[in-house]
Amino acid sequence: CKVQTVGFDKLATAFKSGAMSESSLRRIQRFMADYKLNTDLIAQLIVGLLPHKPPFRLALDRTNWKFGAGNINILTLAIVYQGVAFPILYRMMPKFGNSSTEERISLAQSLHPVVWKRNH
Repeated sequence: CKVQTVGFDKLATAFKSGAMSESSLRRIQRFMADYKLNTDLIAQLIVGLLPHKPPFRLALDRTNWKFGAGNINILTLAIVYQGVAFPILYRMMPKFGNSSTEERISLAQSLHPVVWKRNH
């Protein structure tokens, strides 16, 4: 491995091309700006890697970070296996503060299709 980081500026220096690292950096930035992460697919992968089947022990967590003047508020649903919580699904909350019961139920209900696909 040429670089041991995911920092885009350092990653750009490892590209095998005739382009300058600044050009490679812009290519990485454009790719990441347009990339849509398929969180359902990642959740299915994580659930599929777990060695046991449902019922699962679930953990629900909300975290809030300040980024400049804005808030980043994330509600996360995880499957707990041998004392380790594996985040499966998350929702970016469009508000500051705690989630409502309806928001937590909605996130928990969205786990059903992920588990169903793994076990059927």
